[in-house]
Amino acid sequence: MKKSYVSLLLGVTLLCSAVLAGCGSSGAAPKSNAGGNNSGAAKAGKYPEKAVQLVVPWAPGGGSDLSGRILSKYVTESLGQQLVVSNVEGASGKTGQLDVMQAQPDGYKLLWEHQCLHMALATGRSDFGWDAYVPIICPIEAVSIMVAGKDMPFNDAQGLISYAKENPGKINFGVADLTTSHFAFLSFIGNSDSETTDYNLVSMGGDTSRITAILQKTMDVTTVTLSSALPYIESGDLKVIGIMSEERLDTYADYPTLKEQGIDAINKFNYVVYVPKGTPENIVNYLTEVFRKTAENPDFQKEVLENNFVPVNITGDALTDMLKADSEVIQNLATEYSLVK
Repeated sequence: MKKSYVSLLLGVTLLCSAVLAGCGSSGAAPKSNAGGNNSGAAKAGKYPEKAVQLVVPWAPGGGSDLSGRILSKYVTESLGQQLVVSNVEGASGKTGQLDVMQAQPDGYKLLWEHQCLHMALATGRSDFGWDAYVPIICPIEAVSIMVAGKDMPFNDAQGLISYAKENPGKINFGVADLTTSHFAFLSFIGNSDSETTDYNLVSMGGDTSRITAILQKTMDVTTVTLSSALPYIESGDLKVIGIMSEERLDTYADYPTLKEQGIDAINKFNYVVYVPKGTPENIVNYLTEVFRKTAENPDFQKEVLENNFVPVNITGDALTDMLKADSEVIQNLATEYSLVK
């Protein structure tokens, strides 16, 4: 397998991280020049006059759902109205994406989505990407983790690779087809002594669904967000193969990375708030102010960390640059691994 685009993906991710860190766009969120509720409300006229909907295009219980509900809890305090999470799942995220894209651009329906937007466009599953919306902020990131069923006859990445080579097609590796977990799998393949044919790919959307399948022994291995997997790791029902981050996490230092096992596969979720194209500028500005204020809230940052996510505060040009870079690299990966339909 060629590994050029996988290496490029890592390089761009590291470059973006370095640039954003220099701008104060990751980790504990920096203070902005945004004012309080009164100044923002004045700019947006009477908006909002009713509850605002945050569409999560994935099933309840997964990383997208949990992170969205944390955001909703704290944004509601600044928004002046309730931010209501609505799970509009189906078609690997596309149902919820379309629900927001086709909504009235009045600021009352927002999208909470990660790199799935780039992947759907890159693989031909969709004819639109992130730029079909107006991005507001990326306030939360999540790290992917590779996990296996407790009874699997291996305990680490090299053991998994060896077993798969000795038993080609026997390992049922779960992915949400053509979405983040699928590209995490490709990153693993492209950076290890593995081939896609060593595994039997099982398509199943949603972290919770794939974890349940492992517990029911109809799936063997998958990648999900740490927050989704943690209760099952702690109960002993899942075993950790490796964290897909640069370094071990301070809060879970016992969990090895894939990188330290010789597999330089990095995968994370950048959760972004989007509004439909055509949303009035005063509402876009108001929402940006409200979400930035939330990202700066120490209580919000604390709860994000407690749920094994990473608080960030990426807006404006830095956000646009990140989305452009991620989209381009994912397009190249899709082409490299013949995922374009």
